[in-house]
Order: sequence, then C-alpha cells, then structure tokens
Amino acid sequence: VLVAALLMAALVLLTGAGPAYRRADWRHWIDQDSDCQDTRQEVLIRDSTKPVLWREDEDADRHCEVAWGRWVDPWSGEVLSDPTKVQIDHHIPLAAAHRAGGAAWSASRKEAYANDLAFRGHLRATSAETNQKKGDRGPDRWRPLRKEAWCEYALGYAAIKLTWGLSSPEAERL
Repeated sequence: VLVAALLMAALVLLTGAGPAYRRADWRHWIDQDSDCQDTRQEVLIRDSTKPVLWREDEDADRHCEVAWGRWVDPWSGEVLSDPTKVQIDHHIPLAAAHRAGGAAWSASRKEAYANDLAFRGHLRATSAETNQKKGDRGPDRWRPLRKEAWCEYALGYAAIKLTWGLSSPEAERL
C-alpha cells in the first residue's frame, strides 16, 4: 500500500495527473467507539479547556453532542465557547493528503486518516475563520497567525506525513 501511495504521489507531482479529489471519498466524523459521539464531538471534548456542556436529547443518560465548551485555537489564539463556531482542522487537510499519495489509498484507509485520534495534533479544534484561511495549504504556503506556533505547525505536518507515508514536495522540506 505504501509503495502504491508513493508511486501515485510521484505521478501526481510529476504530471499533475491522478484521480480528482472528492471530499466525499474521505468519510469523516464517524462514531468509532459506538458511544454516539462522532469524531468531531470527540475532538471538541478532548480539546475543551473546561468541562463541556451537552445538548439535551431524548435520552438524558446519553451525551452525544457538545453544546458549550472553551476552545483556544492553537493557530490564532482565539477563544471560542460556541461549538458551531469551531471547525475541526485536519492538520494535513484531506485534499493535501490526497495529493501527497492518499489518492491511492483504499476507502477504509482514507476513513482511518480522516478520523485519526491517535496523534493529538492530527485533528484540532480551531476557529472556522482560521481553518478556512488555511484551506488545504501546508507550511510552505500558510503559517499560523501566532508566530510562536509556526514550528509546532511545521513539525506536526512533517510527523503526520511520515506516519501516514505521504510524500512531501521540496518546498515543504525547506
């Protein structure tokens, strides 16, 4: 699988060819442990600096959706309390992973990547504004607003690429 991903990445980098990126191919926000909290909710819970409050639902014993918390965007420093203003940032965006070799992955591997909670820096609660400004750009084309986060961003990017066997263009390695 790793060899196929690297060959696909080389083909894309050299020729620009390869399958088109479709976000729908990267199934995300799944409930991995069947506790009614999908990956988005798990990140909101994990990254909140205060205990979260829950939305009321039909079964008072189940806590499925976060209604309130306190999140500090690691890239901008903005403090948020409304989860509707929070987006979950894929440190290496799905489109960037696609271009770096993920296009060759199976559907199950794409799903695993899109929902990976094993490395804390892979998925993070950020402001919607920060996540949208970042888009699908890497450290060669985007830097966090907080200068003190530049190294953390670049090192995390490199670590995730290594962990998942994704290729890096020369500009990212400088």
